[in-house]
Amino acid sequence: MIATALRQDGYEVIEAKSGAELLDYVGASVLFQDGSPPPDCIVSDIRMPGFTGTGVLAGLRDTGCDTPFVIITAFGTDESREEAHRMGADAVFHKPFDIDDLRTVVRNLLPRRTSPPRMNTNRSD
Repeated sequence: MIATALRQDGYEVIEAKSGAELLDYVGASVLFQDGSPPPDCIVSDIRMPGFTGTGVLAGLRDTGCDTPFVIITAFGTDESREEAHRMGADAVFHKPFDIDDLRTVVRNLLPRRTSPPRMNTNRSD
């Protein structure tokens, strides 16, 4: 649903099905500087196979990566929201949420550009 909505908004979306897949994709550009550009924004579930969304976020922030990062969770508390923000999350959504609110946040996190931004969404199935 998230990927579909963001594609409808004109974003190029790359989906990762686990924390490891997300790290493989983002790590190649951020950590290993392989020449591929990092995503312009990451939207990640907090619970997923391999790594948690906050674990991925912490690892990226430790490397100096400042890519906007949005966390989504079905198990959120005020404490988990505060912790995610302390770790560098730009926004935290608790399920269920209004997809239009997410679209607005993503739009506001990204600079105006002429080409479609690359998005990475991570979801656990």
